[in-house]
Amino acid sequence: MSLLVESIWIRGGTVMHAAFHQRRYALSLHQLYPNAIAENLLDHIDVNLCTSDDTKCRIVYADNIHNIEYTPYLRKPIHSAKRVTDDFVTYSLKYADRPQLDQLYQQRNDSDEIVIVKNGLVTDGYYFNLVFENDLGLYTPHQPLLSGTMRQKLLDYNVIIPIEIQADQLYKYNKIHFINALNPLGCQSIPIENLL
Repeated sequence: MSLLVESIWIRGGTVMHAAFHQRRYALSLHQLYPNAIAENLLDHIDVNLCTSDDTKCRIVYADNIHNIEYTPYLRKPIHSAKRVTDDFVTYSLKYADRPQLDQLYQQRNDSDEIVIVKNGLVTDGYYFNLVFENDLGLYTPHQPLLSGTMRQKLLDYNVIIPIEIQADQLYKYNKIHFINALNPLGCQSIPIENLL
């Protein structure tokens, strides 16, 4: 049985970006378990169990919901990232176990994060989708490994532009933003020269 996960940000008692998590949950469920019924995730979240202003709600599921955990969320600052290459890595659904990504993350050495390159194109980080900034705008890899909820929200609101980002063209950008469900745009970013 394939276990999947939704990591949801609860801030000050408010479930953030709930519609985007519901959409991905329903799509993932339909892909792996076409006969399963997508429940309303909000019906299973109890904000009264949150013990901090920023809480990570982790919902583990397969054809039904298996477990829900609430933990205080503390951001680990990102100061540097290392570029790693794997032309065979896949992670199209948000599985609870992700051994390929774990192996790539182990290659980061002293860096805080990784930037994964597949077939010459930039894809994602370990925990994050990526947004590259220059004077012309904000761009995200056209084909990430995983289409994250924060990335989808920024796409839907036309904040970021999806393009192919060649690994040998990163000098065209001056900043990398690391985004995910608990890290909005601008929360975690580094100058491009901090990509090793």
